[in-house]
Amino acid sequence: MKFYEVEFLKNNQNYTKTIKAENLNTAQAKALSKNWKIINIKEIQKSNFQRLKDENFILFFKELALLCEVGLSVQEAIRELYLMHSCKIMKKILDNLILAQNLNQAFENANFGLNRAELA
Repeated sequence: MKFYEVEFLKNNQNYTKTIKAENLNTAQAKALSKNWKIINIKEIQKSNFQRLKDENFILFFKELALLCEVGLSVQEAIRELYLMHSCKIMKKILDNLILAQNLNQAFENANFGLNRAELA
């Protein structure tokens, strides 16, 4: 089960509630069954991420840059890094890229532990 934050209108006022559901469609169906006019639904992700050590953080991006300079796409480069290091976070980033998320979203949604400045 996942948790979804639902922003909705009721009596011309905005409310935000958390719904527990199997997937996004089920969360939407639950909200609609309560006669809520849905504004936005988003999955609430657990905040348990593993922050990389600074030296590993720098090495990851240096290796990524090197692989991209050789001519690999970002997706191919991250796939190669995942095969070399077998890090679960890299697998999440790779899966997000395969789902057509841009690079910023892929890192953000993988709970990589980066703040906004580091993502930029």
